Amino acid sequence: MNILITNSRAPGALELARILSDASYRVFSIESFPVSLCEKSKSVIKEYKAPKPRFESVEYIEMINKICNKESIDLIIPCFEESFFVSKYRDQITCKNIFVDDIKKMKRLHNKYEFIDLCLQLNLDVPRTYLVESDVDFYRLEIDSKDFVFKPCFSRYGEDVLISPKKYTHQKGQWVCQKRLYGKSYCSYAVCVEGNVKALSIYPVEETYGKVCISFKQINEHDKNYKLIKEWILKFVEKTKYTGQIGFDFIVDTKAYAIECNPRMTSGIHLFKDESRFHSSFFSSSKEKLLEPKTKEVVSMKLLLLMPGKKFFKHFFKILNSRDVIWNKNDIKPFFSQFIIFLYLVYLSFKYRITISAASSYDIEWNGE
Repeated sequence: MNILITNSRAPGALELARILSDASYRVFSIESFPVSLCEKSKSVIKEYKAPKPRFESVEYIEMINKICNKESIDLIIPCFEESFFVSKYRDQITCKNIFVDDIKKMKRLHNKYEFIDLCLQLNLDVPRTYLVESDVDFYRLEIDSKDFVFKPCFSRYGEDVLISPKKYTHQKGQWVCQKRLYGKSYCSYAVCVEGNVKALSIYPVEETYGKVCISFKQINEHDKNYKLIKEWILKFVEKTKYTGQIGFDFIVDTKAYAIECNPRMTSGIHLFKDESRFHSSFFSSSKEKLLEPKTKEVVSMKLLLLMPGKKFFKHFFKILNSRDVIWNKNDIKPFFSQFIIFLYLVYLSFKYRITISAASSYDIEWNGE
């Protein structure tokens, strides 16, 4: 089987390529950055460079079609926010086997307010959340801003999030005003087919770069928080009949509260590296039971753990005792490619005056267009 994966600059895409290749699939990749992790990987037969989906959506889809026709692609697995463009134009793609849900459903999940509204309709626990489109909207709520978290309805990597500001002044666009919860934070990753969760990982937020989790360890399946989160995810996926990759962020005290949703791949995929049947999770014909990581090791993005900061020495010891998401002694070139990618991100950061995190997705991000 020939499989095309997208956004091959990302560590998660590289992990997926390696898993699929080890399972004897022929893997191809498409990337809009001039450099990527997958292009030098032994797991990828060939990488194709493409236009930027955010700015040249039609041309991006045309390139996907060229690859599908030339390489006889049987399955497309979108990985990150380019998934929205693939979903939006899926009727124009020659390969009809695309592991992504329809654009209307994905938009609702990606929009932080609409996601909360959907959860309330499904009777699932979420924090008290308001939609704010102006200063007037906020003043009408008659609430103390210090008790709330504010974030744009369409955002990623924790960009622009305001946590308990002394005073809230509205910025451009739609924002959510969400009751601040105090509890243990978790992230998740799931592979779903027609409302069934095929694979699931759940990991606590411990080490971060900015607001992005960069260290991952599967929590114990007997942990009460794990059971609460798992039950929440299974119910959501079943009720929405979701197909694709998806991640949720949770805060748990006595209940599991989902605070937002990422209808795409998340870093939890790294916890499936040694699960030999993970690849089968992407096929509806698979009848195997829910797969959960058995690994007890810590997995981390070591390059980001090395970034200077107040937690550097704490990170240093975690580096010594964790598996890097990119390093593989049988496939070493991507390890060196990451430094070139990092320099390119620094260049984009200066050029567009944005953070490095924002630079990593500036050409693929989707904001409801």
